[in-house]
Amino acid sequence: MFIYAMQVITGCEEKLIANVNAIDRELANKLHFLKKTEIRRKNGQNIKKIVPVFPGYIFLCLPDALTVENYHLLKKSVYFNRFLPNNENILSLTGNDFFIIKKLTSFGSITEQSLATFGLDDKIIVLEGPLKGLEGFITKVDKRKGRVTIVLDLYGEKFPISLFVTYVSKR
Repeated sequence: MFIYAMQVITGCEEKLIANVNAIDRELANKLHFLKKTEIRRKNGQNIKKIVPVFPGYIFLCLPDALTVENYHLLKKSVYFNRFLPNNENILSLTGNDFFIIKKLTSFGSITEQSLATFGLDDKIIVLEGPLKGLEGFITKVDKRKGRVTIVLDLYGEKFPISLFVTYVSKR
């Protein structure tokens, strides 16, 4: 499997997917625009919003390497900026980044909260949800706000992802 990161015009991610869908539905089904649920406090009330995990980025998950035809089809879209790291040197994700993005794209969107608890050594244990199996990549835990942070190093650029979790008591 190959996962490619594409930079698009921020706010037009779904428009690009719709444009591709009109031409090639099969390719459009391999494009992933990751979203998450975010809870913000405003005027003393918690407000849930669905927001992009990576504004301005779409991931292309292919069973085989990117073809010239697919490259040109995506590049034709008015909302397309570039593949990462650049269009002359298109690289698939590797290592931890590949593993994390593959796990998150398998959920489609990360609007479902993960259930987590803390073990005897006070390490977080994810019981179910999108973060299950990603415990080793969690760099920060905020118990009070119910958030965890995972940092991706996509092509040398750091991308912290803050996701919500629901904590349950130890069993």
